[in-house]
Amino acid sequence: MGFLHGGVIYSLADTNMGAALYTAMEDDELCVSIEVKINYFSSVSSGRITCKSKLVHKQGKIAFLESEVYSEDGRLIAKATGTFYVFKAKKS
Repeated sequence: MGFLHGGVIYSLADTNMGAALYTAMEDDELCVSIEVKINYFSSVSSGRITCKSKLVHKQGKIAFLESEVYSEDGRLIAKATGTFYVFKAKKS
């Protein structure tokens, strides 16, 4: 249809929030998304997109993050928030 599918933008935001959370986790911890909400503001038909995510709050096993996706020319394409569950990795 000539523009980037919203699912790609969602996946980028979700993955980027997980990566941002990893910087605040212990070496033996993993995380999974519990819930992600995204709002789309503009479409993208060409060029690169970038994603910036930040940890807003982490307490115990729950973390809350925000993510913004921008077009190559700096337009805000989408904003997402996510709740993640942090847990200890199983030892093999």
